[in-house]
Amino acid sequence: MKIIFYGLICPCMFHVAFLPLLTSLSSYFNSICIDLSPTSEWKHAYEGIVCGVPLKQSEFKAHLITTGLIHLIVVSGSHLLFLGAFCEKFCKKKFVAMMILVFFTLLTNLQPPTVRALISIFLDWFCKKHFLFWTKSQHVFVSGIITLLCFPNWITSISFVMSWSASFALASNRFHSRRVRHHLWIFLILFPIFAPLSPLNPISILTNLTFAPMIGAILFPISILGFISGVTKYTDFLWTAFDFAIQKVAVIAPDSIRPISIPLYVLWGYLFSLHIFSHVISVTKRQQPNA
Repeated sequence: MKIIFYGLICPCMFHVAFLPLLTSLSSYFNSICIDLSPTSEWKHAYEGIVCGVPLKQSEFKAHLITTGLIHLIVVSGSHLLFLGAFCEKFCKKKFVAMMILVFFTLLTNLQPPTVRALISIFLDWFCKKHFLFWTKSQHVFVSGIITLLCFPNWITSISFVMSWSASFALASNRFHSRRVRHHLWIFLILFPIFAPLSPLNPISILTNLTFAPMIGAILFPISILGFISGVTKYTDFLWTAFDFAIQKVAVIAPDSIRPISIPLYVLWGYLFSLHIFSHVISVTKRQQPNA
């Protein structure tokens, strides 16, 4: 009963009581983030990866789309997870870590991927405290449902579906120790989900294998430091080098495969089918006698 209360009643109460206040706060903090972003040729990149501002049409954005990296630059749930891991390691008081994560989520103007990742982190802490041994897939499903209850209008958000799907792909992956198979699995799972966003080509497997760790562990924290006057020239150099690298990759990417338009309800059906399939496999394995 306690789980039902926390999982169903609280999100509904949150939506009614706190959402207007948080929306106003988020808009305020986001405008400050944009105002404080470095004035340089890479201002749009800083605003995208830190403040959650959508990238404007440019050659840089075209290169990101072609190489399948666009979802990693505009602030994503992975950035919050990296920040959460950093806080868990260096912040002894969990309350301080929670406030840092909440502040960053507000800073990004309550983007669906960051909010879903924040709820996922809080749910993980809740499960550990109450000794709830859920599978990773179940954890992803519950955190997604809670997010949807808090923000029901996000049922029409393509970024929310993509974030949820990416989290499922990572949680259900059985090849963590084999990086190539790891990214191949993620590519196959997310193939239909990301079809409306970027060209579908196997090169994105290699680009995510190569650049994803660098974006999360280097570009994201360095971009935060770039907001400090005097550091920007060094962070600008890293963005220039990154753009040069993906530009070279974009040249060899196939031009014939273009984004495919898929109705949003089909993507939702696909995502829930994955969860059902994963649950059936999990139940079947538990019912099998030990060898």
